[in-house]
Formats: sequence, C-alpha cells, structure tokens
Amino acid sequence: MGSRIAAFKTAGTAKILASLLIIVCVFGVFFIGRIDEKRTYTSPELARMDTVGEIDEGMTVVQRFTCTQNGLDRIQLQFATYARTNQSKVHIALRRKKQVIQEWEVEANQLKDISYYTLKLDRKLTGCKGKKLNLLITSDAEPGNGITIYTSRVEGESGLKRNAEVMADTSLCFKAVYRDSLSSLGSRHLFRFLLVVLAAVIVWLLSQRKADTMLPFFAIWIAMTVLHAASNPVFDIPDESNHFMRIYEITDGHILSEYSEELNAGGRELPFERSADFQNQLYVPDWYHYDEVKDQETLEERLFIKFSNTALYSPLSYLPQIAGVGLARLFTKRIYTLVFWGRLANWLAISLLVWFTLKLLPWGKEFYMMVLLAPMNLFEVFSLAPDGLVVALSAFIMAFVLQIRETRRKLTARDYVILYAAAVVMCSVKIVYLPFCMYYFLIPADSFRHGWKGKLIHAGICVALVGVISLGWMRMCSQFLVIPGTNPGMQTAWILSHPFTYLLILLRYLLEQGGALMMECIGSVLGWRNIVVPDTFILLYLAAMTVLVWKAVSIRVPGRAAGKKGPSEISIHKKSMQEEGIQKGSASVGEPGKHSAFAGSTWRSFLDRHSVRLVSLVVALAVGFLTLTALYIQWNTPYALTLDGVQGRYFIALLMPFFFVIAKGGRREAELMSMPSQCCAMLVNICTCACILFRNI
Repeated sequence: MGSRIAAFKTAGTAKILASLLIIVCVFGVFFIGRIDEKRTYTSPELARMDTVGEIDEGMTVVQRFTCTQNGLDRIQLQFATYARTNQSKVHIALRRKKQVIQEWEVEANQLKDISYYTLKLDRKLTGCKGKKLNLLITSDAEPGNGITIYTSRVEGESGLKRNAEVMADTSLCFKAVYRDSLSSLGSRHLFRFLLVVLAAVIVWLLSQRKADTMLPFFAIWIAMTVLHAASNPVFDIPDESNHFMRIYEITDGHILSEYSEELNAGGRELPFERSADFQNQLYVPDWYHYDEVKDQETLEERLFIKFSNTALYSPLSYLPQIAGVGLARLFTKRIYTLVFWGRLANWLAISLLVWFTLKLLPWGKEFYMMVLLAPMNLFEVFSLAPDGLVVALSAFIMAFVLQIRETRRKLTARDYVILYAAAVVMCSVKIVYLPFCMYYFLIPADSFRHGWKGKLIHAGICVALVGVISLGWMRMCSQFLVIPGTNPGMQTAWILSHPFTYLLILLRYLLEQGGALMMECIGSVLGWRNIVVPDTFILLYLAAMTVLVWKAVSIRVPGRAAGKKGPSEISIHKKSMQEEGIQKGSASVGEPGKHSAFAGSTWRSFLDRHSVRLVSLVVALAVGFLTLTALYIQWNTPYALTLDGVQGRYFIALLMPFFFVIAKGGRREAELMSMPSQCCAMLVNICTCACILFRNI
C-alpha cells in the first residue's frame, strides 16, 4: 500500500513539473516572438494616389530608394490588376548600381487587386544601411493584359522613372522590411530547441495513460485549434472578409444579395468601407499589430460593398456563423469581436459533428482523426469559411449511413430528418458534393418501412429536394458569378462537344499537379500570404496517414479469420440466399437451376460485401471530376488547355472515400488514435503554427 502511495505521489509531482515546463516553453516561444518583432522594422506605408500606368512589354519602371536600416529582408509592392485576370509575367530585379542582387518572375494572374505582393530575398542584405538600391520592373504583357503599381506623392522625391522619364515628387507604393540577422538566427535556434522540448514533454505526458477513450483526440483537437486560432490573423483565410460581409448581410435579414449594374457585381450596402479598403484596413500581417485595428467598429453610413464570390452562398452555408455573429451584434459593434464569435460558433458546430461522426464510424476512426488534424483542415476550421463544415458534414453522412448498415436497424422519423437535412445543407455549401448522397443507397432495404419500394421513394425525394433547393438557388444567384475573361456558357458547350479532349486536359493537369495538390491538401501552403510549411513536415504527415491505410488493408477483422465472414456479411449472405429461394439442402448437385441460382446469389453477395468500396470509389471520382469541371468553367478562359484556381483544400473531403475504397470493412470498436499518430499530429501542427508566427525568420 505504501509503495502505491509513493508511486502516486511521484507520478503527481512529475506531471506538475511537466506542466510547469510546458508553460515555460509556451511563454518562451511568445517572448521570443515579441523580441523578434521589436527587431523588425518596416518602412512607413505610402498612401496610394495614382498608378504608374499599365506595365506592358514597352514600359520599364525603375524605383530608386535608400536603405534606412541594415538587414533588408523583403520588399512589398502594391499592385493593381484593373479588376481582371491578366495572363502575363512581371519581371522584377533588385540592383545596386550594375550588380543584380536578386530577380523575381511573378505570374500576373497570381496578383490580387489593390494588394501588396511580397518579394522575399534569398539572403538578407547585411550592412546595407545608407546604400542606394534600384527596383527594375518590366513585363511581357500585351496592351490591355498588364498590371500596374500604385504611386504616391512624396515631396522632393525623384527616384521613380518611367521609360527614362523622371516622375518628380512621386514614388511607388512599396514597403521595405528590415530584420536583424543576428537576432533572427538566435530566435530560430532557441525556438527549435523549445519546440523539441515541448513535443517531448507532450509525448511523455500522453504515454502515462492508455488511449481508451476519445479524450486524447479531443484534447489534441482543442489544443491545436487554439494554437491555429492564435496564429492566424483575422481575414488571413482565403475570402474570409467576403464571407464576413455575406454573413453580416444575412444577419440584417437579407437572404439574397443585390446586383449592382454599375459595378457589375453582387453585394449590398453595409456599414463598412469599400470592399478592398475594408479588407486592407482590417487585415494585419500578424497579431503583433492587432492593437492598431482591434477597436474599429461598424459605421453609421452604409456603402455598397461588392462580394460576388460569396453572394453565391446560400444562408444554409453559414448557419453556425450567422448564430455567432447575430448574437454578438446584440452587445457590440466591434468588427473583430463579431468575427471572433462567428469563428467560434462555426468551430463549435464542426466539433459537435466530429464527435457524432467518431461515435458512429464503425471503422476508419484513426484515419479520420488524422484528416481532421491535418494543418490545412485546422487552418479552415476556426474561420468564417464554410469549408470546414462541409468536410465534417460529408464525413458525418458516411458515418451515419455505415452505422445503419452495420446495425441493420429500422429507420425512424429522426433518421429521415437527419439524412435529408445533412444532404440539403452539404449541397447548399458545395453543389459538387452531391455525389456524397450516393452513400444513402448503402442503407439496407429492410431498414425502410416498405423495403425496396420505400428505399426508392426516399431516394427520389432526397434527390428532388436537394436538386430543387440547390439548383434553384444557383439559378437565382447566377448573375453574381462575374469573372473577367470567362464565359461559363461557352466553356460548358465546348466540354459537351469535346469530352475526350477535356478529359485529356484533366488527366494532363493531374499528372503535372497531382503531387502538389496532395501536399496542399495536407497544408503545404496556407492563407493569402502563401505561408509555406516545409515539405519535411507534410511528407511526415502523409507517411503517417499511409501507415494507417496499410494497417487498414492488412488488419484481420474479427470474424474474417480463415476465410470466415463477419456477422453482418453472414446475415447479408443468408438474406440474399433466401431471396433467391435457395435453402440449405433444398437442391443437390446436378439438379436443374442450381448453378444459375447459386451464381446469382454469389454475385449479389459479392456486391453486398464490396458495395462500400464501389460506392466510395464512384463518389470520390465524381466529386473530384465535378470540382475540377466547376473550376474550369468558372475560372478559366474559353478553350483553356490547363486549369487555374485549383487548390488542394478542395479535396480534403475526398480523403475518407478513398480510404474506404482501400480499407477492409468491419466493426472495430477499439480502433482509436494511437500514440504515434498523436505525436505526429501535434508535432506537425506545432511546427505549422511556428511557420505562421515566425514566417519572417
């Protein structure tokens, strides 16, 4: 008894010391960040007043400037695209006298309108204070297909030239970022040391208990979400500012956005600044500058804000966010507070769906946990974007259907409501996810009140309901989809008339970009700022997921040893035999009709045993094809031979269907998140957040 008490006290003391060490490490990390921020200097931002003119192949722009600090690390130029997608290349060179320090080549279609683009130097310029440098900017654009750069009026400035013409009292709108190299080097190594210590302590704590519940996963889920939330500034998620405007519009009681013929865009009069100014005004590159904008409130005056891309979204896409923002509007006008409440409500709804999904999933739980903890998914989950919700909904549908299939229970009125509501909400967010409803056909016919007849009736009702709501909404909002240079009608007609050519375009694109898309799907590139996570971490995460797939393929499911069927398969086989009229001992070898009946029964049994794989394969291929086709129609010029606008995050929801294609089925109650998976998820996400917080290092 005494030895047990002593062991308990020792373990308690060790946990207390470990907890204190974690606190010290966390505070140390943020202390480093504060020191590092103090050692970073950014030149003052210049107010934009005009532009340098369209930069085409006949124009050369030279900006001369003097370094005010040592350690020039990057240069930020404020571009304008004339609200169009330009297909050209911009060449930029940083020079000192005749020496070329570094050159960049930027695709014009990657530039955002009225936004800064960052040019990162491979190596910081040490000892450059007081030295004069030149930025040389050219382009290969044809007239009407080029970009421009904003200019500002600066008294006494004579460093800007356009085609050898001096533009007096004028400067490009640019910012120079300087960093102390010695400080950065020390911060980097100290942070890596603390990171290793923190990961080791977490692993040790988790190893003190068995993972016999979902508690370890949800502890990691909450901790990693909080870490991402603390790392990602507001509006850093793609299109989050436009999502916020759409949500605010709905909380005002407007279901459908307005269309402005003058601006040729969808939007509404809202108490904010103009669209681009609003985002630039509230966007901060990191939380260190949060104090500068945290107190900004909605205005009394309302101006028309355009947000055509999110005006397409149905209010059903934002149900949690609407609740959060609507509640916050009752007691505050602060914009950041409204955004936070919307983010929090969205995360709570997703977490609830995740909990139910893990409860229902008969197998594949650990792989699904790894999908949820992928950096890209966590990056999207705590935001106003509906992408995280649709990923959770698609997995919930799969889990709910598989649970019914495994238990073969009768459907209740509540089940019908859940099935219909999940399908409608999911397809309202992304109509291309409609093939996920094919999982409903996996529900056994005897689970319906009227058997096959009831199954077909409810399938028809579900398809009709989803089709009417989703396609009807798309019909009403089609006018908002305005992208310069595209023609959806012409693209659709061309695809229908040249299907094989289009399939070859898709195949070539996937062969060229498939690997990059998979890396992006896990989280190799994050946010508007294109934060790059080292490939080592992403490959480590992919390796861990591959191991889980291999385990799911090679594992022996209870009841399958020595060629035996599982319990559900035995009942399915018996039922199919009974439907064919074949009972044990009813026929002997050589009796007429035995071979054909047995063959039919075997075929049906084969389909029943592999139906989950077949449906998952069809769903994955169909959703992938529809996603790529929708992007090709909406974002690409007519007859384009490649695809633009494709991002890896669009395919997160397809990871589970592909897993079900490969994995063996069968209920495995004890399948929970293993220690290696926990450690891998935490390590990769901590390093990802470090890349976000210390992206300038």
